[in-house]
Amino acid sequence: MRDDDDLLAAGLSPAELSELLQASAPATAAPSAARRLALLAATQRPILGYAGRVARLAQMTLDDAKALLQRRVGGPGWEPGPEPGIFFLEVNAGPALAGAVVGLVAVPADSDFPEHEHIGEELVLVLSGGIVDETGRQYEAGDLVTAQAGSQHSFRSAPGEDLLYLSIVQEGVDFTPSGGPKIVPRGG
Repeated sequence: MRDDDDLLAAGLSPAELSELLQASAPATAAPSAARRLALLAATQRPILGYAGRVARLAQMTLDDAKALLQRRVGGPGWEPGPEPGIFFLEVNAGPALAGAVVGLVAVPADSDFPEHEHIGEELVLVLSGGIVDETGRQYEAGDLVTAQAGSQHSFRSAPGEDLLYLSIVQEGVDFTPSGGPKIVPRGG
């Protein structure tokens, strides 16, 4: 069998070569509807790859973490956040996190997140999109970000993809510096 260079040397144009190769390619069956949906879901929900980390950090089962990551932003259970377009979904985390506010936070791409103070230490796992902090440092999906108790800051979501992250804040978070509420753990 001749390779492409031999066929081009034999006087075939690249267009003729392409046509010949397509005509000689074996026919492949189209994927089933179920397979197409599974492939589409896999490309639309790459955050499911973080389910194990979410389960460990939030002290929940892997199945619960997968179910959590499949929840549609703005759907049932999601509450408006401190600014329009920002949403928060409180998470039922394990008993060791009873003194923390644990949840998913969704922020539109290229948006400001308001000034706030961490009452206790904060741990953030970026699931999609990105964070640009006040110093210009960027955090992307998969990055773990921490903030010390008493620290106060704002940030901006990176342009492109909407930001989604898991947030665990011991003792809660205070948005009163920007005119918002103080959010404390349930029962706190």
